[in-house]
Amino acid sequence: MTTAWSRWVARLLGRRPTPALEPADEDHRLVLEAAGLGTWAYDFRTQVLTWDMHSKAFLGLPPDAPVNGEMFFARVHPDDREALLAARRAALDPTGRGEFRAEYRVISFADNQPRWLASFGRAFFDPATRRCTRFIGVAFDIGARKRAEGEREQLLAQLAAERARVTALFEHLPIAVGFHDIDGRFIQANPALRQLVPNAALPSRDPSGRSEWLGFAPDGRRLELPEVPAARALRGETVAGLEFLHRQFDSGEERWWRVGAVPMRDADAAITGALAFLVDIDREKRAEAALRRLNEELEQRVALAVAERLKAEASLHQAQKIEAIGLLTGGVAHDFNNLLTAILGNLELVEMRLADDRLRRPVEAAIRSAERGARLIEQLLAFSRRQHLTPQPVDLNAAVAGMSEMLKRTLGGTVDVRTELAPDAWAALIDPTQLELALLNLAINARDAMPLGGSLVIETRNVAAGAPRRPDDVGPGDYVAVAVSDTGEGMTDEVLAHAFEPFFTTKEVGKGSGLGLSQVYGLVKQSGGSIALTSQRGRG
Repeated sequence: MTTAWSRWVARLLGRRPTPALEPADEDHRLVLEAAGLGTWAYDFRTQVLTWDMHSKAFLGLPPDAPVNGEMFFARVHPDDREALLAARRAALDPTGRGEFRAEYRVISFADNQPRWLASFGRAFFDPATRRCTRFIGVAFDIGARKRAEGEREQLLAQLAAERARVTALFEHLPIAVGFHDIDGRFIQANPALRQLVPNAALPSRDPSGRSEWLGFAPDGRRLELPEVPAARALRGETVAGLEFLHRQFDSGEERWWRVGAVPMRDADAAITGALAFLVDIDREKRAEAALRRLNEELEQRVALAVAERLKAEASLHQAQKIEAIGLLTGGVAHDFNNLLTAILGNLELVEMRLADDRLRRPVEAAIRSAERGARLIEQLLAFSRRQHLTPQPVDLNAAVAGMSEMLKRTLGGTVDVRTELAPDAWAALIDPTQLELALLNLAINARDAMPLGGSLVIETRNVAAGAPRRPDDVGPGDYVAVAVSDTGEGMTDEVLAHAFEPFFTTKEVGKGSGLGLSQVYGLVKQSGGSIALTSQRGRG
């Protein structure tokens, strides 16, 4: 052992140092002070415990304060005392290596606060007896390290709690979420994603280059892999949400999804992967589509209702107009009828008293003209529903069948006259003569509309009428209908709107009076029925 080391040990053991320190002793002291180390030593032969000033300072004692083992262990923190004693026993065990290592807290005399210390030492044994002779070591303050370790443990606990919270959020998040690495490979899925997609096959590059999430964008374009949000996020783009229609490769099932992705970056802002989310919006999109279809259907119904309303208003206007024309026509026809009656009476008296044949012929011509005027007045009265009728029960089938031969002769060989009579057709309360006149008028109109020939069909059938759809429709009840149809040129909407008006005609001047349909209209209305006229240009 060198002289310097012997002197330093002697100093630790409390021996009186030489009056002047050698340079090597001073170096050892400076090293201990620079390292913040305190020394301690216990001599089992003299039962003397020695602490240097630094060790005493750790315990909050002045440099000249006496120390002993009982005082020291009394200041060791109760929680650390047993471990410290166990380390001391292990070091003093003659069968061991004699090494002493311990970390413990002591309660400072200065402020009564705990301080963390660490001690390293060694026990020296007598080679012959194996009894410990000296137990020496160093102590140093590890409070800063313990505080750092505590802060580190606290930070680790916080990180663990945050990780647990994030993991719980990730596991219980109702939105399906998945992670991709920098190469676009799918690496993790939360339960919501695994439930939506059992194979958790988000956009990823596989050996075949196929992705399970190729679908169709809302504009109908095919959504290729580079456009998938995860792939776009790996290029640094943030995709808030993309809606597209996906078709499964195996089942062909189509489903609407909303997907999005954000890039994941490290501390240097370099992209390390992508976080993608997936939301099943199929029910929402299909509900939107159903609502859109419902709105379109509602708009169509509203448009149809508006058209029906306008049509009903037009029909009401037409009925009111015809009613007004009928009232006017009836009044005028009645006055003209009175005038013609007086004129015919006087002409007949003149004819009876004339002896000159040259004057008789003009009078006869005047009488014939007056009679034609009287028939015209009758037609006007029929339209205005003021003609004299003798209604009686009429078998419509018999009436139509009885007129069929006459109609064939009247209409000529170019018109095929057919009847379709319901065998159970009810009888109608109507003037039979006026009924025949009405059918004849309709047949003649049909013939005029078929200059090249065609077909005329007269039908009878029973009808159960519901609520009126037009202002001039009959009320609810049981009725018998007569329908006359042809294959003629048909009418335009403008002609249909005026067809029942008196003196309205599409024929040339001198070819028609325009009172045929007016007379039929008046007969039907005066007999308690209703009349409807439908036609298409070129279809009869």
